[in-house]
Amino acid sequence: MSEISVSGTIVLYNPDSSVLDNIATYIDYIDKLYAVDNSDDPDLKILSMIKKMTKVIYVPLSGNLGIGKALNTAAAIASDLGYQWLLTMDQDTKVSDNIVATILRCLNHYKKDEIGIISSRYTHKNLYVEKQGHQYNELFATITSGNLLNLKNYQTVGPFLEKLFIDQVDHEYCMRLRKNGYKVIQANNAFIHHKMGNKKKHILGNCTHYNSVRRYFITRNRFYVVWLYKNDFPEFYRYELITFLLVKIFFYEKDKLKKYRNIILGFLDFKNNNFDRKLWEL
Repeated sequence: MSEISVSGTIVLYNPDSSVLDNIATYIDYIDKLYAVDNSDDPDLKILSMIKKMTKVIYVPLSGNLGIGKALNTAAAIASDLGYQWLLTMDQDTKVSDNIVATILRCLNHYKKDEIGIISSRYTHKNLYVEKQGHQYNELFATITSGNLLNLKNYQTVGPFLEKLFIDQVDHEYCMRLRKNGYKVIQANNAFIHHKMGNKKKHILGNCTHYNSVRRYFITRNRFYVVWLYKNDFPEFYRYELITFLLVKIFFYEKDKLKKYRNIILGFLDFKNNNFDRKLWEL
């Protein structure tokens, strides 16, 4: 194992064939890739091809247990095998050339022990444009895809919150890192190609057009994380409450009634501390 040891994980959920091309953009830059599968009804042909890829270790969860469970499963395996860093990837993410080496240059500017996550920049375009100015800057929070997770400090602050299931898993973890004195760093010349929902521009701003199930989790988890860290990050608390606007759904999105129903359910479950609602109830 190299002096700086890096493994990776990709979280699968009923992937299509594009996942094979995405994995190919970064598999050469890590020692092992743990393909943690949350699929309910996977395409067996695609899974067979993933399993045959060099360096890939397939880890089935036998159902959709959420992004937090998948990330914790991979982090536990990598930690037990002595890896220092874990590259975390979504199945719809591909990267620019040798993203791992580019991200790790951050260690020339920061001490390893003070870093919780080193993040890349994301774009939904095929053109990567380097950011002018500083090569690195600190972030308040970042998405999980395209990051190097410091596994030593992961052991200190604890695992991702599995009860959140999907939304806000990344932001909660970043705030927990910051609360414990660790930095979230962005490498401005490291890029991933990543799609953030079905985002469209409208007069009132961008709309993500998430489905009604995601609206439930967005609402429940957003209010929970805001409440959890309101004393530690009061500006975040105020910003999130102000920007929780529902008017864009009314004007621009489809399936309005079901989305508003699930938003109400999400808020009520937050108030009642209920994290046990099943997917089929949504």
